[in-house]
Amino acid sequence: MQCNWEIHSNKSLYSVKWYKDGHEFFRYVPNNPQSIQTFPQLGVKLQNLLSRANAIRLMDLTLASTGLYKCEVSTDGPAFATSFMTGNLYVV
Repeated sequence: MQCNWEIHSNKSLYSVKWYKDGHEFFRYVPNNPQSIQTFPQLGVKLQNLLSRANAIRLMDLTLASTGLYKCEVSTDGPAFATSFMTGNLYVV
């Protein structure tokens, strides 16, 4: 899955987060010592080596992988502007 984003003007990236059905399962914060974090979520199994700031790779999909996925991008403070995109994934 891809999350295409572009930051304008003098702002910098704070975080990119991925959600399934409202529950966060992937977080990228470039200025953190541990820049990539993953969280368990039913139906979501990531191929970690191929998951990064603008794309994630799901593997071993099951019916439980079906759901509403959201990518959320936030800029650094003080404004912390946030944009997101959603899409449905259906596994049949």
